[in-house]
Amino acid sequence: MIQRDSRRLRGANFLWDRPSAILDVGLEQHEDGNALVRAWRGELARILPLVGWQREEAAARVFPGGAMLAISAPMDALLAATEVNEWAFASACEVLRGESPRDAATLAAAASALREKIDAQRNPRLPALRAAAIEHGVPFYWDDKLASVGHGRWSRNYALDALPAAAAVPWSELRAIPTAIVTGTNGKTTTVRLLGAIGKAWGKHTGLSSTDWVRVDDEILDRGDYSGPVGARLLLRDPRTELAVLETARGGIMRRGMALESVDVAAITNIAADHLGEFGNATLELLADAKFVVTRIARRVVLNADCELLHAPARTVQAPITWFARSERNPLVAAHLAAGGTACVVRDGILTLLEGGRVHALGRIERIPIAMGGTARHNVENCLAAAATAFHLGAPAESIARGLEGFESTPDANPGRLNVFELGPRGEAVRCIVDFAHNAHGFEALFEMARALAPKRWAVLVGQAGDRDDASILELARLTWAARPDLTVLKEMHKYLRGRPPGQVVGMLDAEMRRAGAPDQAIAFAPSEIEAVRTALEWSRSGDLLLLLCHAERERTLELLQRMRDAGWKPGQPVPQPAAAEPAH
Repeated sequence: MIQRDSRRLRGANFLWDRPSAILDVGLEQHEDGNALVRAWRGELARILPLVGWQREEAAARVFPGGAMLAISAPMDALLAATEVNEWAFASACEVLRGESPRDAATLAAAASALREKIDAQRNPRLPALRAAAIEHGVPFYWDDKLASVGHGRWSRNYALDALPAAAAVPWSELRAIPTAIVTGTNGKTTTVRLLGAIGKAWGKHTGLSSTDWVRVDDEILDRGDYSGPVGARLLLRDPRTELAVLETARGGIMRRGMALESVDVAAITNIAADHLGEFGNATLELLADAKFVVTRIARRVVLNADCELLHAPARTVQAPITWFARSERNPLVAAHLAAGGTACVVRDGILTLLEGGRVHALGRIERIPIAMGGTARHNVENCLAAAATAFHLGAPAESIARGLEGFESTPDANPGRLNVFELGPRGEAVRCIVDFAHNAHGFEALFEMARALAPKRWAVLVGQAGDRDDASILELARLTWAARPDLTVLKEMHKYLRGRPPGQVVGMLDAEMRRAGAPDQAIAFAPSEIEAVRTALEWSRSGDLLLLLCHAERERTLELLQRMRDAGWKPGQPVPQPAAAEPAH
């Protein structure tokens, strides 16, 4: 039994809705996770009363290869709570090894040391400020440095070591702003950016947090993966923000819990196999449990009825649900509407929200560039999710339609998500689509789109990160050949080897495609992602489609394609060299 990680969860999380200290534990195949939990609970029962935490509780999850052990704790003593939890785990391990339980004197000494740490961290004004915020109906959120009340332009931020008395806070000047959380396996980043376009059309100063950056209006506050609590707090503390859209990835939920205690809308785009095995999410059902944490803090929930994996966990949702689907004939949607529920569907080519007998037109598919005339069905779903979420945030129907119809998935607006380049004269061009698809669900959506576009020939770049399990890697190979591309370029991605030796993932993909029947001429190899792009371009002819699935060298790929388009490159001409790679830091 190995302690892998010990951390704090400030808000609602996959186990419960309270601040917690949590331990990630690794278990060998022969080790009994349930026995560990029993021993750990026993040791907690001995130590918690001695540190004055008689009312705190414990929660645990056991899964193949590990366990998660959590204890609740006062919000102003979470760091000390991690040490209490670590003590109980270490003591439980001793018990399981057959050692004598720690005697009363040892227990008393440990409790005394832990109480000193708890007392040193106590900050009574922090829970008092939260209680006052709840009383006044004002949002409250906090981190290691600041406690905040209110959102955006109606917020105040206070240093934890200089918190005011609750009576000194100008409560009448503070309030919430419309706030949405978007999660899911695929499509969440695009949905967030669509909501940003709707917010702009609505005339709101809109803040977005995402996997690429955190932004208010057109100003990027910082670049990086901000799809977690840090991005949410940064956005909501910006005095310009009037509308907040927060991308929330599985990792942020599992590592830190929710940053906020309530939001107006939580949307889940879909659930699909990706990152299975991380943080105990060994199955799709457990992955869905993690994603559905966002529904517990939402006043309205928006869910994809075309994703069957959302159906069962939706039964546990307490908030009203708006289902979205590409057709109102979806059986779940039809039943939901018949029972008086709300849904967002495509009706006669129009995004349509149906609510209590009222019909709201939210944009024509043919006018929404990202839908590509309806062939990009995954983006039709993203538009439905964004439209329904915006509607429940209070956006007018005309603003929703104008935002969706004005959003183009360019490298600036939506980098790496269905960025389309037409290279060559009209009617003779090669169509290149740069996309971030990286799992089976994303591949299937793009392959369906490729068939609907009916190119003369088409090629696809395929690779995978080394931290995915063998089954997931082999599934991508089978899916790819089942779609029958004319060329598959298998690419090495050195940035994403993640523990596997160079060549192993590419070799697995190649062998599985050949087992599925792919001939030699249908497979090519490239030593890097950018060279895979050049290989596909050199192969291409007029009327071809290239699905350039890029992850490691997206920026270099986009720069190369933009340069080729600006220079008037035609199929058959030499492919220029890409810009030099940035030096590694």
